[in-house]
Amino acid sequence: MRNKLRSCVFILLLSFSAANIFIEEPSDKLVPSDSTAIISFTCKANVVDPVYTWRKDGSPVDTADGSRFQVHGGTLEISNPQDSDAGDYQCVLSSVDGTVVSNYGKLVFGWVGEFSPSVNEPVTTVVGKGVSIKCPQPSYAPEHSVSFYWEAIDKNTRIQTPCNQSHYVSQTDGTLYIANPTAIDQDTLTCNVRSLWKYNGKPEKAESSIVPLTVDSSNVEFDPEFMLVPKPVTNAKRGGYAIIECFASGRPTPQLSWTKLDGPMPVNHTISEAGQLILKAVTEDMAGTYRCTAVNSKGSTHADGELRLEYAPQWTSPISSFSVDRTTSASIQCGAIAVPTPSFTWLKNGVVL
Repeated sequence: MRNKLRSCVFILLLSFSAANIFIEEPSDKLVPSDSTAIISFTCKANVVDPVYTWRKDGSPVDTADGSRFQVHGGTLEISNPQDSDAGDYQCVLSSVDGTVVSNYGKLVFGWVGEFSPSVNEPVTTVVGKGVSIKCPQPSYAPEHSVSFYWEAIDKNTRIQTPCNQSHYVSQTDGTLYIANPTAIDQDTLTCNVRSLWKYNGKPEKAESSIVPLTVDSSNVEFDPEFMLVPKPVTNAKRGGYAIIECFASGRPTPQLSWTKLDGPMPVNHTISEAGQLILKAVTEDMAGTYRCTAVNSKGSTHADGELRLEYAPQWTSPISSFSVDRTTSASIQCGAIAVPTPSFTWLKNGVVL
């Protein structure tokens, strides 16, 4: 979910706080691109005789008779949805006291396309020598709306997250990491992608062309070596969660552990079977630098990554009502804090100044 910046709204003699006026505001929606179901954004307010209108990407929505867009009470309904309907929707509330606007609700259409038909080069390694196998990238939208997994066709098995400290499938780009390959890993592989949403009760899927993996015999042991290091900076929203990836090859298979360099490890953290650090209900004291350490009998190595906190705007100086003489100039101020630094927009009766 993205940060939603609330605008500064001033109405002479009467001021609205949207947080107190709205009972319900539009929320983000992810809809399968082939869906024909009606899409609804709901807006409810605690005022007398409210009048609701809607905007898309800052422009008024045409809700005249015969339009695919209709308003029922505070609910905007979109029938026969089209790709061009994607965008930011905002409710505009008017009453005898003035006008105020809601937060945005984002409409995104999701889809999964086919992998490219290209032939993948065979991958060869030796026992104990870590290997990473790139997943041919399929087309899909939006970002972070699919999960990746691999299938071993000869053995009819699936490699997916959560894995273990010998196998890991990155959910960023689908890369398969094998820390300590053995003869058992030799197989004919395919990369697969599956949507996190469902259409007609089922997720959408796609499968790549085959990737042959050969593992030659060897008795050599290898020091731990990182195949996937933590990102230099991982951003997390306050109250949300973060996953910091780390994976290492070696023979024997390295064991992964995590420490926080500038304080104790958070209480609400877990380490997956594959060694990935998972932070839940992120708070300010969880920001800092984390170290992933890989150890086996041959040696050890480590890599660091920083977690930075993001949070939505909070008012430090909200506006308030006042009156002035018509011939007197007036200064209206408001203030808010947020990470990243917020931007401000002024509106009068719901119209941007």
